[in-house]
Amino acid sequence: MSSLFILVCVSFLLFIVYNSVAIGQFGIPWSMSETFYLYEKKKKGLGWLFTIFMWLMALTMIPGWVSISDSLGPWRSYFTFLSFISGASILFIGTAPRYKDDMEGKVHTIAAIICAISALAWDFISAYKMCWVPLSGMAIPAIIATITKTWKSSREYWLEMMAFDATFATIITLYALSC
Repeated sequence: MSSLFILVCVSFLLFIVYNSVAIGQFGIPWSMSETFYLYEKKKKGLGWLFTIFMWLMALTMIPGWVSISDSLGPWRSYFTFLSFISGASILFIGTAPRYKDDMEGKVHTIAAIICAISALAWDFISAYKMCWVPLSGMAIPAIIATITKTWKSSREYWLEMMAFDATFATIITLYALSC
């Protein structure tokens, strides 16, 4: 098993643990970025946990993501830059967590939009013969949001979960198929 694949799995585990702990502490937030403010206010200055989480998740995800992307073949490997752009955007989101702030909020919002678009574009280009993979990753949060009846109150959060889950599902499936 590739050490890069293990890093992707560590990234996915960090994603699951961070979100599980945040939901356990605060309930389902309006968005994942909202956890920065929740940790700042309710846990007295622990907003930096959001930044550390985003950095660790991105830094453990990017090497394996870029590697699997680069190995996809002649034409799909041209889209490797999308995985790097999306991963770098995650770093920007973590670096500028105060999305309610005028200046920092612009950086945060633009990085989040770039992250989502480039990640989802990569997902569907990389798995173009298996579109069911990113779609199934997107379906899981949608089902949970429906069951918990939190779609309206936490729509942003569920959209973020759909994008992240689609991307992790695609990366992990492509690694599994390449073995």
